[in-house]
Amino acid sequence: MALPLGRGALTLGLSEPLPGQHLTVPLLCLSGVIPGQAGDEGAGGARVLVNLDLTSAQTPPGGGAAADVTAWCEFHNGVAAGLNIKPRCNRHQQQRQQQQLQHSRTGGSSDTLSDAWLPHSKPVMPSYAHAGILLGLGLNGHLDRLSWTDLYRYLSDQHDPTTIAVLLGMSACCRGSADSTVARMLFLHLPARHP
Repeated sequence: MALPLGRGALTLGLSEPLPGQHLTVPLLCLSGVIPGQAGDEGAGGARVLVNLDLTSAQTPPGGGAAADVTAWCEFHNGVAAGLNIKPRCNRHQQQRQQQQLQHSRTGGSSDTLSDAWLPHSKPVMPSYAHAGILLGLGLNGHLDRLSWTDLYRYLSDQHDPTTIAVLLGMSACCRGSADSTVARMLFLHLPARHP
């Protein structure tokens, strides 16, 4: 269950998906190998494969995961998939690149995702993995491409992991911009800030 953390660090910013391509989140590995005793089958011992049994596990609050045990693992698996996408340049980097493009007269864009890509990849039922993708995209600077109506749709799902991912992702995406609409959105959804 710790593999998504390593995969997220190893594949950080390596992917450039096509505009119509859906992000795939790899399945979690819910099995492990236990080494056998030294006396079994030679010097190394026999290895025993153990699978995690989810038949008696409870569903997480809000649904969207296989079991309550794997809910946040699926979230972090989605974050790793979102971090796999190449980060979007900030405004200062885009201005520098445009100046360099004018000097070199070559085309190209540093943005890999179209504006319509993210709303069309929203699942019918909210899930922990898709919430993790939203947080990963926010950390890479892609979440500000959502319109306010799309953000409202994500926040109105009443799915706590999705709400957390959208709020943290928009905060990370718009850091240092002093965007008052994002500040109002955060103020509205953080009860500790209410009078």
